[in-house]
Amino acid sequence: LTSLIPLALAVAQTRAGRVRWLALAACVAGMAALLLGLSRAGLAALVAGLVCLGIFQRRWLPAAAAVLLIAVQLLTVPEPVKQWAKDQPSFLVKLASPDRLGYWHVAYKMVCAHPLVGVGANTFVKSFSRYTWPEDPFRETPPYAHNMYLHLAAELGLLGLGVFGLLLLRVGRLLWSDDGLTHEWLRVARDGLGAGLVAYLVLGCFESSLFYSRASIVFWMLIALIVSWA
Repeated sequence: LTSLIPLALAVAQTRAGRVRWLALAACVAGMAALLLGLSRAGLAALVAGLVCLGIFQRRWLPAAAAVLLIAVQLLTVPEPVKQWAKDQPSFLVKLASPDRLGYWHVAYKMVCAHPLVGVGANTFVKSFSRYTWPEDPFRETPPYAHNMYLHLAAELGLLGLGVFGLLLLRVGRLLWSDDGLTHEWLRVARDGLGAGLVAYLVLGCFESSLFYSRASIVFWMLIALIVSWA
């Protein structure tokens, strides 16, 4: 949702007729689902994507939509969730949850132990018990790192993370360039896809998105479309 809503909003702002209304309906439905899910990471990712869409398009509406989303979410947070947030020691814990911080620490220990090439592809879960503390309740049922950058660095090392960074840098240059985009529809698609990619990357700070088969398809689809239309 966080990757597709910016594209739908980009289309809704620039297309006329039935396409605009369909895109707007998809946008509203996606935002409503995200708000009802109370996903802090999802909201942060979508807000980042909408802000970037406004920058790409030089329009104020996406940023206004981001502010409205934050306001609505704050006004609709259930009382038990508010009480839970008050009991947390820091904003990072509120945003990420204590469990995620533990996963990140384990991933960090893997990176420190194998900084260049990591513990091996698809072995984070298998290696988890070796790097966590004995009392960890997740020791027998290891989770993912819930941060795709730490997860990538833990499995493939800093070299693998560097290659991923080079890919993102190349795609970012394509997004920032206007070369060859003479048709309005291509510019709309580029802006929406680019904003969706930003949302995906922000969400990746809280989920191992690249390591779930369905979620990774979204990433590579965004990359493929941006590269093919650039």
